[in-house]
Amino acid sequence: MPRRCSRKFVVRSRLPNRWRNCPSLLRFTLAHVLTVFGFYSLLVGILSFTPYRSGPFAGDGLLLRALLKSRDDATPLIAKYALSALGNKNPDGVHWNSRWARIASGSRFVTPYHVDWYAYWAAQDPTSAAALLERCLAGSRFVEREYRPHLIAEAVKFCAWDKDDQAKAQKWLALLQNPERLDSLSLARMKVALSCAARDLDSALRYWEAGLRLIQQSPSGKTTRDYETSWLAWKTEIEARQTKETEPADAVLTS
Repeated sequence: MPRRCSRKFVVRSRLPNRWRNCPSLLRFTLAHVLTVFGFYSLLVGILSFTPYRSGPFAGDGLLLRALLKSRDDATPLIAKYALSALGNKNPDGVHWNSRWARIASGSRFVTPYHVDWYAYWAAQDPTSAAALLERCLAGSRFVEREYRPHLIAEAVKFCAWDKDDQAKAQKWLALLQNPERLDSLSLARMKVALSCAARDLDSALRYWEAGLRLIQQSPSGKTTRDYETSWLAWKTEIEARQTKETEPADAVLTS
């Protein structure tokens, strides 16, 4: 009997010791895990300040060195960041600046796609714009997902209005999986062009009016004024194209 009690007491006395050691084991393991993560975070921080380039993308260290040491490199980068800030400030209206776009297109620290995209919006003639848009589409594999709908919408607008090719515009439109990511002004431009390609003047003018309201609600400035001027001129072109297409039919009726 005393032995049984003694064995039972020994077994019972060991259990609390095991559980008493578990917190220290957990503290030891947690300390090692935190140490590993700490060294990893330190290593990532050091590497982030190392000037390097991964494919078409420049690392943070390379961008920081460009901002601090070279005015020629810093100016296009600042213009790029200013364009991003302008887009965040007025996402549904005129969020562009042609001068900043021309400056940003000269940066050697943005991807070739963004260089072509900025140059496309700053282009002064349709031929150059068409060539730059083709280059944007060719280099779109490096485009972030959030920018893809805008590129596709621009391709839709270009095919529908500039090329007057409704079939090709519809093919591009089928690739637009997330139209809700488009800003309202880009969506209005695309719908105006599609309506013109479909010879639906009433819808085209209705979408044009919606776009004009967005432009007039945008912050005032030279870019907004220039955009409004080009938008008003676009209406004249829409009506002139419609008139030109109806003239032969009217001539047949009157002859």
